[in-house]
Amino acid sequence: MRVLRGLLAALVVAWASFAAAAPIEFLASVVRVTDGDTIVVEGRDDRRDKVRIVSIDAPEKGRRGLRGQPYSERSRQHLVNMVDGKTLRLVSRGYDDYGRVLARVWVGGTDIGLAQVCAGYAWVFEAFVEQLSPAEQQTYRACQITARTEKRGLWRESQPTPPWVWRHSQPR
Repeated sequence: MRVLRGLLAALVVAWASFAAAAPIEFLASVVRVTDGDTIVVEGRDDRRDKVRIVSIDAPEKGRRGLRGQPYSERSRQHLVNMVDGKTLRLVSRGYDDYGRVLARVWVGGTDIGLAQVCAGYAWVFEAFVEQLSPAEQQTYRACQITARTEKRGLWRESQPTPPWVWRHSQPR
């Protein structure tokens, strides 16, 4: 009986995880661009959501009186130029640990995360790239290689520090 209960509990958890992962698609307008991978939108039921664009990581802006990474403001401004005043289509699969909606974001047919990577204003976030299909992962990585080779955006630096490395080097 204990084994059956354990199996039933595991099935309930698996179903809940699957149900939570079902994509939710919605349209929204931009309220604010926080940085090169985070925006605040208004759309679902006229509520505001902070949205983290999945599968990319942009240079970190300064916090608590500390300087940010090189290209953080240029990354944010590039994102502003793409999304400001436009209707966005978002496909979300849930929330991150900070309560932000995790979503892929498009303006028309333009994948905003991919555009940030191609312009050299974000890295492919390998730790979370599984949100993309294998073909999309390949496209994102190829775009990053091209941006790096052509020294676009942050790749003008000789050895730019990825944000996930930079975050761990900062005082808490």
